[in-house]
Amino acid sequence: MTIVPHPTISYVEDDDLVRNAVAELLRSAGFEVETFLTAEDFLQHGKPERASCLIIDVNLPGLSGLELQGHLIRSAYQIPTIFLTSNSEEQIRTKALNAGAVCFLNKPVRRNEFLSCVRKALTLSSTE
Repeated sequence: MTIVPHPTISYVEDDDLVRNAVAELLRSAGFEVETFLTAEDFLQHGKPERASCLIIDVNLPGLSGLELQGHLIRSAYQIPTIFLTSNSEEQIRTKALNAGAVCFLNKPVRRNEFLSCVRKALTLSSTE
């Protein structure tokens, strides 16, 4: 019998209050969550190959969320990605979705919509 590890959600957000609140929401819904302050922190310590889903903000210090998404694509990591951001620029939204983002959600996000996107991303992750 093969034991499938619990999916891990990696969340990159530079705002401590938002990061902690969203991580708590995910944990209360039964998900395992690793949080990171920056994209660089995720790349150095997050083990992208273990992430079943990546949730990122657009505006981060250092590499932006879009730059992180592009880096992962170029590095052949196929991580279902959700953008959770206060940046509502249509051009950025379009760019993220065209690059394969599962969802692009604006803060504050509705709990059910957010968790639905997470479940969709995890379903995609399990089929890859």
